[in-house]
Amino acid sequence: MEAEDLATQWERFHLSKEEISCFHANPKQYTEEDARGKHCIVGKALTEKSVNSEGFRVTMSQIWKLDGWVTFKELGEQCFLMEFQKMVDKDRVLSGRPWFFDRHLLTMMEVDETVSIHALQFHFEPFWVQLHNLPLATMTEDFGQQFGGSIGHVIRVEAEADGRAWGRCLRVRVAVDLLKPLLRGKWLKLGEQQHCISFKYERLQSFCFKCGVLSHKGRNCARLRAEQQGDEQASHQFGPWLRGQPRNTNIFDRRRFGGGGNGNQRGGEQKEDSG
Repeated sequence: MEAEDLATQWERFHLSKEEISCFHANPKQYTEEDARGKHCIVGKALTEKSVNSEGFRVTMSQIWKLDGWVTFKELGEQCFLMEFQKMVDKDRVLSGRPWFFDRHLLTMMEVDETVSIHALQFHFEPFWVQLHNLPLATMTEDFGQQFGGSIGHVIRVEAEADGRAWGRCLRVRVAVDLLKPLLRGKWLKLGEQQHCISFKYERLQSFCFKCGVLSHKGRNCARLRAEQQGDEQASHQFGPWLRGQPRNTNIFDRRRFGGGGNGNQRGGEQKEDSG
């Protein structure tokens, strides 16, 4: 980041008396009076190419379908400041992550008005991660919190009101580290049995098939370990099979049938039959 480069430069400089002196600002004056930053998000496209600012504005505005207006201010070739008229729109955009522009991941951060824009670290982005091949006994909210922690910070586990999450897979929303290879799976030992749990990432698009990192493509991957250079198998360690289809809305997944109840009953609550 530019802030790190500047700090490194200043360590080498012989500063004058005026440059050494520190200007003290009243934090209350600049953080409490202006609430504008609460309506803003900083977004950065993970690509080495320049981003067409007009194309970005038009595309994202159409995708988000906002109730109010949104403004875009370019902060760099891949970085934008987005201000939302309505907080509900901003919250909807944040909760709907991850977003992509031209198949490149758009990382997002809420604005902290006490931090320089160039000091922001876009290291994490939330994804729904599917855990496949779990024993039914472990398909619970509590287990999802514990096991999902091995992937990253757990934001949420999709489960019923009673904590169970039986289904095709267990879905865990995790803040994925963009600088590390995607985890492909993990071994689980339950009693005397071992299970190979595979991971799939919903709405995953471009990433490096050589090293599994989201922050670049694998055309000229410099992260490939030295011992893997020239190894034909190394290029097949990651692939499109890590992409998971978003949650299936099949009506049989959550409905209850029979027992004098309503087929629309979900999670212990019963909806009125409009028919």
